Amino acid sequence: GRPQILSVAAADYVGAMLIAQGIFLALFHRQQTGVGQSVYTSLLDSLMAMQQMEATQMMLRDRDTDWVKNYLVGVVKTRDGALTLVGVFRPNPLADICRAFEIEDLSKRPEFSTLALQAQNKASLWPLIEEAVARYTTAEALKRLDDNDVLCSEVFDLKEALRQPQIAHNGTIVEFEDPVHGTVRAIRSPLTLSGAPQ
Repeated sequence: GRPQILSVAAADYVGAMLIAQGIFLALFHRQQTGVGQSVYTSLLDSLMAMQQMEATQMMLRDRDTDWVKNYLVGVVKTRDGALTLVGVFRPNPLADICRAFEIEDLSKRPEFSTLALQAQNKASLWPLIEEAVARYTTAEALKRLDDNDVLCSEVFDLKEALRQPQIAHNGTIVEFEDPVHGTVRAIRSPLTLSGAPQ
């Protein structure tokens, strides 16, 4: 489809993580050998590294690994929200999805009989899946998919995600005092070290 801008600073974040890893590796190397070294990365290289599997497939087989276009992957509406459906890593994910929603096994139709044909004919297949999912609430649809070992997840906007119980359990949100803004709530580092304060 039409190229879109990712609304988060992915390159900056991944680049910072990679440079931190490089620094730790260089420090370890220096500790072992006594020899220091320069550490370098770039935002471009960071983003290319995030696509290393897809880039390797492109260079090796001239094949576009588009997870949304080439597989049964996408967001579908439920009766009261939406979920992400990831029909991959299974011999016949379409049959599993159909079984989950108690509809005919669409993989028995000639036009959907293989993974390649399902991808090729996704434009006509996906609306049939959407129709089946739309009959259920998000909770019902997630349970049905989970019971049939189909990867899925509820879709949250950022405000909803911040309210999830797992966020509270993980201690993802921290509070601190700022001289200008007073009490500030923010996201802590995702790394947890047993010997370091949070």
